[in-house]
Amino acid sequence: MPYRCRRQESVDPDPDPAFIAPIPTTGHGQDQASLMRTIGYVTPDNNEAMFALTPEGDGRLGALRFVGADLLHEADWLVVNGDTGVPIPTTIPRSRRLLFLSEPPEVLRLTRGFVEQFGTIVGGVDVPGYSGMQFRSHPAIHWFFSGSITARGWQQTMSYAELRDLPPPGDKQTAISVVLSKKTQTPQHRARLVFVEALQKRFPDRVKVFGSGFERIDQKADAILPYKYHLALENNDIPHFWTEKLADALLGWSLPVHAGCKNVSGYFPPKSFVPLDLQNQNEAMDTVARLLDSDPYDDHLDAIATARRSLIEEHTVFAVARRVIEAIEPGCRYDAPTDGEIIRPDLAFRFWKRVRRYFRPKKKAG
Repeated sequence: MPYRCRRQESVDPDPDPAFIAPIPTTGHGQDQASLMRTIGYVTPDNNEAMFALTPEGDGRLGALRFVGADLLHEADWLVVNGDTGVPIPTTIPRSRRLLFLSEPPEVLRLTRGFVEQFGTIVGGVDVPGYSGMQFRSHPAIHWFFSGSITARGWQQTMSYAELRDLPPPGDKQTAISVVLSKKTQTPQHRARLVFVEALQKRFPDRVKVFGSGFERIDQKADAILPYKYHLALENNDIPHFWTEKLADALLGWSLPVHAGCKNVSGYFPPKSFVPLDLQNQNEAMDTVARLLDSDPYDDHLDAIATARRSLIEEHTVFAVARRVIEAIEPGCRYDAPTDGEIIRPDLAFRFWKRVRRYFRPKKKAG
């Protein structure tokens, strides 16, 4: 599996998928595997509807029980998904805190001070100088296919079982869809906008564009289920950094035409997606044209089914967190709870960094 734990200083630009870095055994010898552990899970919106993506919809996965921010006082471990933007009170020691890096550095570069509050970070990018453990992994971003964003926050519209058992629609159109925003923050943002606009001009009747600034939809599933092919255009091409864009296409039984993560074939069967290189837009255009003209969808269906099953069973944030915890737990020091401390948001570190810079003594000329 493409998960790798390593010390931050042993940098490998192309890590193999094995778990290879041993963690010193400094625990107390207690058999933790036999215990039910409670995992506090905190996200920017603190919406617990996503617990529906555990098999029984109750936040339980194997010997782990995930709970929301209101039950952090019961938790043995803490999992934080990105920067929540607010302080998090906790008695859980740093050694049992995990941080998922949910955005590439081009979009959000977290300060070292913020990430140092966590004993382990999970993601596909390095944080220079970080002293803890890092797992190479996709960011386990919550997918959008099985729900929608409402005025009350995220609402799950399909249960784990409903999603798992959803059959492939028999009436899919031979067309390609994409859900897109008009963001231009990164080079990949700009390249995908140029590509989609050119694609629309070439295939006006067979390219369906949805999203902010385009045709609006209430649920992302409505932009995927009716079509055989779906453009999954990431905002970066960092190894391991595939996101819900790829996941949503697979969940909707569409063949993803994917531009982004360079090692996605380490996660899913090669026939479950079609790679696209937006740096060569003419070649990318020809790739889409061949798909629409030859229509090989049925030849890819078995691979899509395999990838889809793997996605649901192995690649939710809960499944990834479980693997990380089970891998490091035997050598993880089961420190006693702290007296209580506050995990500060990234903005707090940025503020004090500016203050220190402002009051730093100026060098005298000459």
